[in-house]
Amino acid sequence: MHGRGTHASMPHTGIDPVGAVIDLGQQLQTLVPRVIPSTERALLAVTQIRVPARRT
Repeated sequence: MHGRGTHASMPHTGIDPVGAVIDLGQQLQTLVPRVIPSTERALLAVTQIRVPARRT
């Protein structure tokens, strides 16, 4: 997912992906119980969310 930064005086011109990333994480949590039988072990982990460093 890609967002677009903006200036604090014009937040309506940016694209904030934080809400979408949080929703994706919540949806991923439901994936394992739906796909893997309860008699088996499984783990799905989101271990990193990267944000490129930019000078403001």
